Amino acid sequence: DVNLETVEDGFQGNFSGFCLGYGEEPSDPPMLATGGEGYISIVHDGVETGITPMWNIHGSLSESTRTISMVYEETNPEPSQETCLWSLMYVIHGVPEGDWTVEARGDSANATVLPPL
Repeated sequence: DVNLETVEDGFQGNFSGFCLGYGEEPSDPPMLATGGEGYISIVHDGVETGITPMWNIHGSLSESTRTISMVYEETNPEPSQETCLWSLMYVIHGVPEGDWTVEARGDSANATVLPPL
């Protein structure tokens, strides 16, 4: 499993996000990845779910394919009938140096991770 850390104050303690405004379109491409020293920062736009979500975000790392597969698991016991396109932000820590692809909900982005200082 990969380690997540808060980008800014957010729910669940390991990511933050906000509902895009009505009529606002997600960015293109919808997922952006920025590599750093031992980490990858993710911004993922257009994640469709209810307007009051509860999520568990987790993932797995494959060094053989240089891929990190993220899962956005909805855990709200009473999901909203109204939907929203969310912009999620999180940081994946403990990533070995090199080129990586991060995948989630059919979207993907590439980043180069530098060795930690």
